[in-house]
Amino acid sequence: MGESFADETSVIQNTESYESDTATGTIGFVISPAEPYSTTDVATIRQFIQRGGTLVVAGDFDGSTNQLLRGLGTSTRITNVPVRDEQEYYRSPALPIAPNVTSSNYTNNISQLTLNYPSSLQLAGNESTVLVRTSSYAYLDLNRDGELNSTETLRQHPVVSREQIGEGELLAVSDPSIFINTMLDQPDNREFVQNLVDRHNRSVLDVSHSGGVPPLVGLLMLLRESTVAQLLGGGLLLAMVGKWRGLLGYTRRLGRRISLSAEVPERRAVDSGALKESLQAKYPDWDEQRVERVAQSIMPRNGEGRNDE
Repeated sequence: MGESFADETSVIQNTESYESDTATGTIGFVISPAEPYSTTDVATIRQFIQRGGTLVVAGDFDGSTNQLLRGLGTSTRITNVPVRDEQEYYRSPALPIAPNVTSSNYTNNISQLTLNYPSSLQLAGNESTVLVRTSSYAYLDLNRDGELNSTETLRQHPVVSREQIGEGELLAVSDPSIFINTMLDQPDNREFVQNLVDRHNRSVLDVSHSGGVPPLVGLLMLLRESTVAQLLGGGLLLAMVGKWRGLLGYTRRLGRRISLSAEVPERRAVDSGALKESLQAKYPDWDEQRVERVAQSIMPRNGEGRNDE
């Protein structure tokens, strides 16, 4: 048998820990898994959820996130395509704001999430409830060129979903960076994480498939003052051990994300005429006034996007 959920917060390195009898009231976090799950591992985790446990699975592009979601029996998948927003963003369109929030116990007192180079969720069927979506100006950057093209559609994209599985539930998140220190202070990421933790008696950080556990991860076990402090302490560890292989199989990719502490990159100039042509080609039924209105809403406002600091 692996580690127990007896403590308020645990770091587990073996899926056998999910066999604990304390599934009800426990929330587990699987962030950007880097290694595939065996059939036995997936079955053990699924049984944990069915017995009343809550599991948060967060991933974006690489790793084994979709393999785990598939094994758990949900139809939700990570699209593995970057989401950008030229209108609703923090510092750069690669850091879109997701302002469409569905009322729930996990979204209490939050009006948005601030994302960092996110992907999106793909949902099939009616099993999942979308808790958070991007704005209507977001698009999947299919060719990853950092621009809105005629083949890319402006619409809302789900980034957080919730699904009942047995007596428990699964939450899928398409941006694992909201759990790291550099993003926790952006609106309303900390409140979201706090809601997740506060509504459970125990929280578990699952690093069983993270591709290697750095030595500092053991320090998380010493943080016992509150469940929120413990989980956020885990985020601090992520920042501290980035030079190793990556606590959650995620820090190895942070280099290609935009650092909030670095100088803000200059915004890419938007060609008004090209944007209107792109919109007209994509939406031939739109009249000229509508094309103009949407184009103006996407164009820079005095050179700056939205900033909610």
